[in-house]
Amino acid sequence: MRDDVTRAEMVEKCRKDRDELIERIAIRYPEFAGQPPSVWVEDLICSLCGFRVDDYPLPLGQLGVCDIGNRMVLTNSEMNRFVDAKVNLKALRNTTLAHELGHIRLHRDELESQFVSLYSRWQKDRDPRFLQRESEADLYAAVFLVPGRMLIENARGAEIYSAWKSQRSLKSGRLKFLIMATACDFGVTYTLMRRSLEERGWILPYSQTKTLAISPRN
Repeated sequence: MRDDVTRAEMVEKCRKDRDELIERIAIRYPEFAGQPPSVWVEDLICSLCGFRVDDYPLPLGQLGVCDIGNRMVLTNSEMNRFVDAKVNLKALRNTTLAHELGHIRLHRDELESQFVSLYSRWQKDRDPRFLQRESEADLYAAVFLVPGRMLIENARGAEIYSAWKSQRSLKSGRLKFLIMATACDFGVTYTLMRRSLEERGWILPYSQTKTLAISPRN
């Protein structure tokens, strides 16, 4: 995060922006009402943000690119070449699009054409804000794709929330299943769903425990 912005402030900024976009997309596309953001994130980037979205064979290991200057978002059409066979590629694309949306919504005023399709250029021209921007875009994706209300209304998400609220322990296998199933319901990756739950404080991050665990309530 930026030195002058706390993590809590950034989460709140992302949440408010997401809620604004949900209201706007519901007006323009009533058929998306009640649908998880993964269903309409691409439509939002195109219609409300005015960016073109294309699938393109990017360099090996590159998931996506946000080209602010040319108002274009690219996702790698060959993700299958470098991700684990068990990864849901559609969910990975949804997560990537939300990450790029994070750049559009958070960084468009400070960037011109910083994000281009050549990954090697990112390596050479890395500036002091590079890692911060990536972290902020990841956080935005986690907040945007998993609205709290929808999470609690989801049966599996509600089970995790209930366990956290009552400080009831869940076996690691059960908790992992719940995270995986909830991720599937929301059309996102397991990693993003886990991060969303971590940001809410419902589960402890891997950095604090070797196994998935319900986070203690303060």
